[in-house]
Amino acid sequence: AHLRFLARDLPAVGHANFHLSDDTAPAAQIPPPVTVTRGDGQATLVNEHLQAILHGDGTIDLKDRTTGHTYLGLNLLEDTEDIGDEYDYCPCDPNQSVFSGGNEGKIRLADSSALRALAATTFRFDLPRSLDEGRRKRHPRTTPCDVTVEVVLNAGARRLEISTTFNNRAFDHRLRTWFPSGLVTNEVVSDGHFMLNRRPISRPTDEAWPQPSPPTWPQQDFSYLSDGTHGLAVFNRGLPEFETFTSGDDTVIYAMTLLRSVDWLSRDDFPSRKNTNAGPTLFTPGAQGIGRQTFHYAVMPCGPDVFTADVKAESEAYRVVPPVIQGVTDGLVPGGHSLVHGSDSRVAITAIKKAVRGEVLIIRLYNQAETEVTETLHFGTPVLDADKVSLVESELHIFRDDPVITHGGRQVRVPLAPCEIATLALSLEQETT
Repeated sequence: AHLRFLARDLPAVGHANFHLSDDTAPAAQIPPPVTVTRGDGQATLVNEHLQAILHGDGTIDLKDRTTGHTYLGLNLLEDTEDIGDEYDYCPCDPNQSVFSGGNEGKIRLADSSALRALAATTFRFDLPRSLDEGRRKRHPRTTPCDVTVEVVLNAGARRLEISTTFNNRAFDHRLRTWFPSGLVTNEVVSDGHFMLNRRPISRPTDEAWPQPSPPTWPQQDFSYLSDGTHGLAVFNRGLPEFETFTSGDDTVIYAMTLLRSVDWLSRDDFPSRKNTNAGPTLFTPGAQGIGRQTFHYAVMPCGPDVFTADVKAESEAYRVVPPVIQGVTDGLVPGGHSLVHGSDSRVAITAIKKAVRGEVLIIRLYNQAETEVTETLHFGTPVLDADKVSLVESELHIFRDDPVITHGGRQVRVPLAPCEIATLALSLEQETT
């Protein structure tokens, strides 16, 4: 038997205990149930925040029930030839893109309960089987690649989770998912290394450069678009490349790379790198990625501010799934308390670890904002001493405002300069047994 229950308000960096009993006491309050229905070649999933319609071709219409705003045609698959190598993508001229829109799919409902709904569609995606012998256009013959798109909506969730499984039987191509945002903006915000990158929609380049810039950008956990009224965030698990560009009505399309299929480490015969090598000319057939591949990502409609919408925290909640362990009540450690949690959505904690030297706790955090912020960290165990140290946990040789312990050690106020990365060394009160 499988048991599903809602584990609400889990403590940050902590654990909670749940007990199964035959007690007939009323259940704890839960969010309104999620529902899923199927009909007219589509599946509709609804919870208190979102309505998602999955079409047979894998595209999704997503409605923010709080604002009434709808995003149409999300998760459109685009496949384009790739005459490049493992270093760089390069299309043909003209390119020969194939889209999944309009493909007939088989809709099924794989899960339907008050807490979770899962709908899926499977369809055939016919793609050119490879490049032709001259490597300047796609082969006229096609090969069928089956695609399954699954969408999951949980009760109370503000994000729609997507898994796309693609059976790759084609060579020399790039597969992406498009999110036509319907938003007019000149900036895309993406998660980076200890910062939020704010970038133009079209990447600047210059043909006079030894290697013109590619149109794509790197990302870490998410990217976010806003037109000042509505926002749209796309989360990912291990998909680090995206491109943004405008459609005919000036609204922005966000395109995330799922797969690149190539078979050379480096080549010197394609224009996006001006026909120069970037490394050894080695044949790497395994880089074609033939076979079944599954990609995980999610989408969240939200407000017009990346911090107010708490996009970073929502991204972390999507990427880090709480582990569940079955045990017994004898000898259990009482739960419900956090080791540490923050209070300001502009600040992100990136590491919590024991120091290399000494009985000291190390916490690394950074200010995502371009303004000064004072973060308040809350602790389940009193803090006796707190200092800022270097990234290698040694003495800090530049001036930074010191953290301040308050509330009997239960809180630590951490002043942060704009975009500051701070490493804290904390001595905690030792528990007695």
